[in-house]
This record gives sequence, C-alpha cells and structure tokens, in this order.
Amino acid sequence: PGHAPLLGETVTAPLRYADGLGEHALDLAAGILQVDRDGVTVFTGGLARKRDAGDEEE
Repeated sequence: PGHAPLLGETVTAPLRYADGLGEHALDLAAGILQVDRDGVTVFTGGLARKRDAGDEEE
C-alpha cells in the first residue's frame, strides 16, 4: 500500500512473491507490470513453469 503508480514492460524471468502460505516462484513470459497504491499486477503471455521458492535458477 502507498506505492507511487508505475507501468512497465517485463522480460521473461522468474517472479518471486510471498503470501500467507509462504514464498513462491513462477517463471513468467514477458509482459506488463502495473503498480498502484493497492498492489502489483502482472499481465503476461503465459507461465513457463511453477517452481518452489528454493529452486535454483537455470
């Protein structure tokens, strides 16, 4: 909360995030990132694969 608005382009890369269940990581295709005062939204063309947060990057 309280972030300055931002709109940006992303590259294909891992995305790491945390929620009430723990830490997670996804390999996402390129897309668009939107940040507003309420949170972050990522618009992407697809999911390359789901991984555990502890997995090493290739």
